[in-house]
Amino acid sequence: MLKNYDPKAKKGTHTIKIVLQVWEYKNEIEIKISENLKGSFLFENISERIFEGNYDGKIKAKYDFEVYGEEDEMDGWFSAVLKDDNSKEMLVKDLISNLENIIVSMQVIDFKEEQQKAEKK
Repeated sequence: MLKNYDPKAKKGTHTIKIVLQVWEYKNEIEIKISENLKGSFLFENISERIFEGNYDGKIKAKYDFEVYGEEDEMDGWFSAVLKDDNSKEMLVKDLISNLENIIVSMQVIDFKEEQQKAEKK
């Protein structure tokens, strides 16, 4: 949980933690978003954002997570390794549009405000 969140901050980078779950099997992924969005607006169309690469850097995943397919296709695919508390694995492969069916939680876990550059006179 964030200790402090300024909804009036102009620009910055949000780190979003996304929990995937099927039965007792889970995985966690993190993405960074540097757009002028705040709060729950960051979560809209999250599977499209992940497929299109509309985030900063790479996806950080607790276990294997991949997205593949061409952007000009109607839909891409994802594969995710999910694990239970005993480290038993389940592999999930599906259309990226079905990713939202296994998302059970999304949370902003970090926000770094972009420092405003001093104007030249």
